[in-house]
Amino acid sequence: MPSAASVSFNRTSRTLADLARFAEQSTDEARNYLRTVQTSLSALGSVEAARGIEQLLSQPDLVAGIRNANGLEQLFAPPPERTETIGWIATEVASKPAYVRGTLERREGDFLWLKTAGGREFPLASGSNGAERYTPLRIEFMSFVGEGEVVVKGTLGNDGETFKMEAAAPYRPGYETFEAGRVAVNGDEVRINTSRASVVVTDEELKRQLRRLPNLGVIVPGEARQDGTRWVYDQNPREFFVLTGFAEQNVYPPNDDFAWKSWVPANMAYSNSEFKSKALLIPEEQRDRVNHSARLWALGRFHFNTDGTLRVFDASYITRQSDWGNLRPWLPDGTVRQSAIRLAEALGPKEPPVVWSTSFS
Repeated sequence: MPSAASVSFNRTSRTLADLARFAEQSTDEARNYLRTVQTSLSALGSVEAARGIEQLLSQPDLVAGIRNANGLEQLFAPPPERTETIGWIATEVASKPAYVRGTLERREGDFLWLKTAGGREFPLASGSNGAERYTPLRIEFMSFVGEGEVVVKGTLGNDGETFKMEAAAPYRPGYETFEAGRVAVNGDEVRINTSRASVVVTDEELKRQLRRLPNLGVIVPGEARQDGTRWVYDQNPREFFVLTGFAEQNVYPPNDDFAWKSWVPANMAYSNSEFKSKALLIPEEQRDRVNHSARLWALGRFHFNTDGTLRVFDASYITRQSDWGNLRPWLPDGTVRQSAIRLAEALGPKEPPVVWSTSFS
């Protein structure tokens, strides 16, 4: 866990004075924080700013280096921010998505907040950026409240305090990054329409899994990559998340026909889809979650009949219900400086730092 000094620093405005006090209390943790800032600046394309942090880290006396830092005043300027026109300080907007781990909390007014491992608390806002290429998934992610550690994908708002959520997923290995959106089918072509791009699915087995359910909400592990002028997803994950809903609130026992474990009739991809009142196989320990008519996410994989039609979805995990709650209104993205300084955190050795997209900018 982060130390008390780290948690205290994470809740400050991240000025040079804050950083110097933190370095006096825990030099090693302050160095680790600065390395995360350096990595973030590099990921956001601010090479000169990252070089400035590297020079600071080379100082044998970090506290003295911070107090005598030349040019870092603007990088660690207190809010309200001063005009960023000096030297190598980046002023451009940071639109590259970050993946931040923490827990989701439901607070007053049913608004959603993200509490990070380092103790930061971000109110969440809509992060769609006005994308019209897909039916946005927003309130669907509310079902991850109380589900343990999650990963939230998005950008920092220009107030420096709000995180603009584009998508979220319960954390498990492989979901350090992910794509979330709705399936679109055009002939043999299968796409996942996300908030960033219309992504072509190229793996034949994953295409088989998805092609019978246009408009299905999905979350798949890993990022899309650019292939010429198009974005592609070429992985075939063992399991992936689908958006579903119970057709009734009765759990049925296994049978010799099609269900090798407890199951509930479920719907996917709107009312006219092929998966209507079909069997969603669920873990026995989660059967008490079959108690509502709202939507939820299920992690698993489809199984097919011999004629190629959908048979069942075998879930290893189902979430609580979604379709409730509020996000703050959309706001513009923050600057590179804001994002690098405020999304980086002072953490313990086992807490994961912010992860930046390697695909989208």
